Amino acid sequence: MLPQSVYPQRAEDVDNLVFACAECNAIKRDYDPSTEGGNKIDVPETSEIPDEVRQRLIGNAEKHIEGKRNSDDWRNEFKTAKRLLDEAIVQYRKCKESAAALLP
Repeated sequence: MLPQSVYPQRAEDVDNLVFACAECNAIKRDYDPSTEGGNKIDVPETSEIPDEVRQRLIGNAEKHIEGKRNSDDWRNEFKTAKRLLDEAIVQYRKCKESAAALLP
C-alpha cells in the first residue's frame, strides 16, 4: 500500500500489505497514496495503521490505479519492462553458456 521507497520500515509490515494483481501492482509502483490531492494523510511510522487511515490510503491508491488504467500510459511501461526482461534473460543465458563452456 505505502511504497517501500518512501516507507522502508513498512516493507514487510502486514498492515501495509494489500492484495493486488501484478498489473495493478505495476501501475501503482512507487505511488504514495498518503499524498493524494495535496492532503497529506499522517501515517504512524512504526505502530499499527488505524483502519480509517488504511481505508483512505486504499481508496486513494484505487483512484490512482483506475486513472492510470484509463490513460493507457501504463501499457507502454509494461511493454518496456517486458522487453528489458527479455533482453536480460538472453544476456543471462549467453553468460551461462559461456561459463559452461569454460568448465572441464
